[in-house]
Amino acid sequence: MPEVVGVSHVKVMPEVSQRLGEILPDAREPLLAILTRLYDRLENHADRYGNRRDPEDPDLFDYVLCLFDGANWHTLRFSVDDRQATGLLFVVAVGHRPGKVHFHF
Repeated sequence: MPEVVGVSHVKVMPEVSQRLGEILPDAREPLLAILTRLYDRLENHADRYGNRRDPEDPDLFDYVLCLFDGANWHTLRFSVDDRQATGLLFVVAVGHRPGKVHFHF
């Protein structure tokens, strides 16, 4: 596993932003909450998540976020590439499940 402590930059790929807009259309506040938390957790606490490797792609780890949008729960599973470049985390994909889902790593 690469060293992710002290990572200073997170890059959310455009297709991830687009997919989030599809999941939560016309929901500006929840989208901002998702991105704020995503950046905060990955920039400041990536070492907590780096051991949650994607079983199908060892270059990726998973970051899971649950969000209540005021009416429904959403579980978002982000795929993060921490091996592409030193000091950078690339959020390359997001999956969505309605409801609050617990993943076991």
